[in-house]
Amino acid sequence: MPFLYWLDDERYTISTQWSKNHEDEFEEEAKIVDRLLDEIFDESLITLSKIKKEKNNYKDHKEFFRDYAVGRSIIESGILEHEYIIGDGTKSKPPELLTETGNFEMIVEKGQNIAFFTAIGKKASMGKSLDYYEKDRWEELRPVRKGASKKGEKRSAGKKDIYARAVYLAEQDLDLAILTFGGKVDLVAGAFERNLESIKLRNAIARFCEQYDLNERERYYSREVRRKMYKKLNKLFPSRGPGSSKSPENYSEDILLDTLNKIWLEF
Repeated sequence: MPFLYWLDDERYTISTQWSKNHEDEFEEEAKIVDRLLDEIFDESLITLSKIKKEKNNYKDHKEFFRDYAVGRSIIESGILEHEYIIGDGTKSKPPELLTETGNFEMIVEKGQNIAFFTAIGKKASMGKSLDYYEKDRWEELRPVRKGASKKGEKRSAGKKDIYARAVYLAEQDLDLAILTFGGKVDLVAGAFERNLESIKLRNAIARFCEQYDLNERERYYSREVRRKMYKKLNKLFPSRGPGSSKSPENYSEDILLDTLNKIWLEF
């Protein structure tokens, strides 16, 4: 999907993996995508507003609900299945990059191979559209932390933009996602970075946590304990190397729950 990468409030580049004969090729397609993103971010604000009204614990888990609202809006928009992003199966129009690999700072400095989630993250941080420039328009959809040098951009080198994680989070129903991760983005990030991609497995984790009362459950939402739990899962379902062909998707949620109860007994 050709898309715009905003350099500042006036300049942009056209980012794509598609073969270009000249720099401005696919500009019209990229502009279409940019306006679709305007709608997605505005819809994210509406979704977030609904969550605020419905969830009494919103203030305790603001980042979690923010990510979920954006991720759900991206998924429901269908933009990730758009003909531009999936390409046409040819070498000249391959699928676009969703996330980068390698050193994020170097990628951004060179302006090459900018991935989709990085580009839309910067767009939201800037509040920039082809049709308007409102710095605070989508401010609520980006992270804000004290001491940050660049508002809305909180990534270390090699880390993926939070919107990649947001889509991962929003693949589950909201209540299941809350049970799975306790409303904590750190736990979402830990699972995401360890390639624990299976929806069945995440739903089984939700059911595992649901077995316990609220006080007991908190133990499984601590970062220290959850990190050890994730390591057990990675050994059982490695993403590469020996055993990597054994996918959680090949098992029922009941079997996965029974497995979790066994391997996490020590916790």
